[in-house]
Amino acid sequence: MDGIMISSWDTNIVCSLLVTWVGLLSEKLGTISTTLIYLSPIFVPSDGGIYKTHMFLSPSIIIRKPEICKRVLNDEDNFRLGYPESMLTVAKTVLFEASTEDLRRFRRVVTSPIMGYNALMMFLERMENMAVQSLEDMASKTMEQGSVELVKETKSLSMRIILHVFMGSKNQNIMQQVIHLFILVDQGLISLPLNFPGFSYYKALESRRKLVKIVESVVEDRKVKIENGEVIEKNDLIDVLLDLEDEINGRKLKSEDIVDLLLLFLIAGHATTGAFMMWSLIYLTSNPLAFKKAKEEQEEIVKSSFSKAIKC
Repeated sequence: MDGIMISSWDTNIVCSLLVTWVGLLSEKLGTISTTLIYLSPIFVPSDGGIYKTHMFLSPSIIIRKPEICKRVLNDEDNFRLGYPESMLTVAKTVLFEASTEDLRRFRRVVTSPIMGYNALMMFLERMENMAVQSLEDMASKTMEQGSVELVKETKSLSMRIILHVFMGSKNQNIMQQVIHLFILVDQGLISLPLNFPGFSYYKALESRRKLVKIVESVVEDRKVKIENGEVIEKNDLIDVLLDLEDEINGRKLKSEDIVDLLLLFLIAGHATTGAFMMWSLIYLTSNPLAFKKAKEEQEEIVKSSFSKAIKC
């Protein structure tokens, strides 16, 4: 069995069988993704903790207690990292097949310009403006509709920030195409790997191919403009990545490397960042004292930045 292996199942435990048939229907395109899940407790302390199950046609074990999760995550000898087949296929990039040396080279080349203080300052104003606009939009929607779906709004914001930082906002049509296609890709990341029309997995693979072509065209277009001297100032991450050069062998990133990097950013970053923002807003609004302290801290930062700007 792939994934976590626990052999000491107590087959004498009599428990109820929960069968859930989940059908996800897209609002406009009628996408159907079905999952058969059944849970059965195998380790039953007073409040449960471990369940054996079948997810996406594979035997699995669900663990929800922190102390058991800690034991599993710290035991690299008996447990290994794994992902559903759909995620491996849909999210697959050339980095998945790269050698260890190539991965180290890629990490060495790209880490410096996209991480750290300098990288943050390069894009901070753009991210701040988008966050302020998003909060104003949410406030307006709340006034008009009475409520907003917070996680949807925060995930949308994180996705737009990643795209704007990566390739700018000069072509809004391309931006909207990428967002639409990535939403379909994201819906198929965890789905039954049924490559037939009408299923999320099929639609995700098709959308991924279209998404790669669009981003590749953007990268190639920017590359030509840089070579022709049309790009003087590096405002977007694409410009920075295209200019990178490995100090050891002088090699530059290929277009497919840059496309893969964007896909990894979107897949790994948009949902987690969106969830973090959502819970931050929820906890701050439900805790007036924490909200007051956070507000005072931000106001102090703004005042400090303003004072430095005046002295300069």
